[in-house]
Amino acid sequence: MASEVAAAARQEGLAGRTVTLKIRFCGFETHTRQRRLPRHSDDARTLFAAAWSLYEAGRWQGKPVRLIGLGIADLGALSRSSHECLKAPPGDLRVIAFHLFRL
Repeated sequence: MASEVAAAARQEGLAGRTVTLKIRFCGFETHTRQRRLPRHSDDARTLFAAAWSLYEAGRWQGKPVRLIGLGIADLGALSRSSHECLKAPPGDLRVIAFHLFRL
């Protein structure tokens, strides 16, 4: 899932600084958690690590999951030459590829 979000961001020439994890359990109990990264990223391993830490912090281990999703926000255009991120224009609040998987 993280690799798909990262690939969608790269395809758009963007990177995100906020990682969002959405998890729904049986009975439709839904939780959403976010983590702000130290810098913008379009790296799948970085996005996965942030999402995994959000999952572990939720203490949801062992609960049957119905749906899980991962997305990024706080977008900017990543400059490959300098590894800096140019901030997206104001009002550009798009979320890149919030992938949801039903389990």
